[in-house]
Amino acid sequence: MQSLDGLSDFIHGPPVRHIPAGDGFSLVSLVPAALPGLNVFVTPCGGQDRSPSKILSACLLGPVDQAVARLACTTALHLLLSVREALPCTALLRALELLKESGLGPPDLRIDAGVAVLDCRQSLLRLAHTTSCTITALRSGVQVPLQSLNARHCAGNADQTLLSGWFRFEAGDRIHWRFPDASKTGVVTLEQSIEKATPDVSKEIKPGSDTDISAWISSLADELSASLDAAGFEAAESRVRLIIEEAVLNAWKHGNRKNPSKTIRVSWRIGVDCVLSVEDEGPGFDHQKIGDPRSTDNLLKLCGRGIFIIKNYAGDISWSDDGRVAMISIERAMPDQQTGKDSLQCSSNLIECWKALS
Repeated sequence: MQSLDGLSDFIHGPPVRHIPAGDGFSLVSLVPAALPGLNVFVTPCGGQDRSPSKILSACLLGPVDQAVARLACTTALHLLLSVREALPCTALLRALELLKESGLGPPDLRIDAGVAVLDCRQSLLRLAHTTSCTITALRSGVQVPLQSLNARHCAGNADQTLLSGWFRFEAGDRIHWRFPDASKTGVVTLEQSIEKATPDVSKEIKPGSDTDISAWISSLADELSASLDAAGFEAAESRVRLIIEEAVLNAWKHGNRKNPSKTIRVSWRIGVDCVLSVEDEGPGFDHQKIGDPRSTDNLLKLCGRGIFIIKNYAGDISWSDDGRVAMISIERAMPDQQTGKDSLQCSSNLIECWKALS
């Protein structure tokens, strides 16, 4: 199980868009901006043989904030790990009961929820949902029948409203989650897509000087921006140049520390988003210790600006291998610029000021 700090970060963190779904696959959540209260969460499930590789929960919230919904999902995860015979349906039901009993939510708390467990070793997607949340798997526009999943565990009185099943996923499959809206007269749909996670383009360099890295950045930006422009990405050229420049310079300066014997690797694939990977051979770093550079306390500090600029123009960034690999999701539409409490808005003038001070 995660440490308390890690658990807190998960409960209060943002929904996750790209989820590794086995060797060479990625599950992409398409959350319409017009649907506030619809959240998708994911977290690792540990290395025990009986544990799945990932758990994914989708919740449509009543009058409750995101952190409470995350607490329910995390409770379901804990139950899956600690109770040997627990299935996703029973774990989710018990988590919602515990949430209501705890008094953390308001009296009229309503969470319609479903759970999908990714078994990455077998390319299986195991599904559990209530009758108010139905899940459909589609392949080439045709519904894929869900196979039965040990119905013995769903036969008790407490589980009569829960259904379970599984199917073996392939690239191109889509999953539709359907929830009743707040009025109970309409339906809200969340769509997910399974796509290949293998890169379209991979490049690497051992730069010997600032001139080498500058020329390589320019070449990468030209190639990627042309591809994204052709694929219909908004403001592709201006966004890609900022993102590539900041990510590669971070790898060169702070990762490899300008060591000419060390390699920088860049790859990308274009699907629902453009997923850009930048890898260095440095010592790594703890990204959670990077503060908000817009804060009045951090405004003139050099650290943290590149990461913030990437988030501001791409949409999402995550790290693996102790911070040596940055995974950047460049969304098709320009993301809303981030603002925060006790912070300055990240305007183009502020970015130019930062770049001049660097």
